Amino acid sequence: MSVAAMALPSSPPPPRPTVLLEAPMNAVSAGGPVVLKLIIDNDTLSTGVVYTEFGPAEGAEGPETVLQFTVTGPMGSGVQAGKPAIPPGLRALGALRSFLEMAPGQFIGMRVDLTGPLYAYAFKEPGVYKVKARVTFVSRQWLERKAELEREKLSKEYRALLASRGLIYDGTLESNEVTIEVK
Repeated sequence: MSVAAMALPSSPPPPRPTVLLEAPMNAVSAGGPVVLKLIIDNDTLSTGVVYTEFGPAEGAEGPETVLQFTVTGPMGSGVQAGKPAIPPGLRALGALRSFLEMAPGQFIGMRVDLTGPLYAYAFKEPGVYKVKARVTFVSRQWLERKAELEREKLSKEYRALLASRGLIYDGTLESNEVTIEVK
């Protein structure tokens, strides 16, 4: 018997949403704020569920959606972010309200200040910068671990979410690249 024949059956992952990055202002002043628009678009033909509590780093105790950026400076080298200042209470421990069911064609969006306290990039040198976003969802894995640990104590709301866990998107998505000119 071949190894492939012994593989456990698995359900296919849900269709992947698209992550779009937009630069409302293509030119900014050196040292000034750089604010981008991040859009998660369910441009698939099926409903999916995403966890909408975004943070800049992995390691939360609850479900998480990690939002990270890659910034390339004018000389083609990577720009390092400063140390993020994550305010206490920013990371929720699995709030049900943060699981969002997205119908086909639905999208969510937010503005992200790359120079603010969560990402702390410095755009000080004049020139053209390139920015890409990476969004990593790890909420389905968290939900399955929670169910395993709390079997009898799970609320009916979490049980309902667990029953539809095949719709919860887990994985990493990369955005398009945007350019920002610093003057």
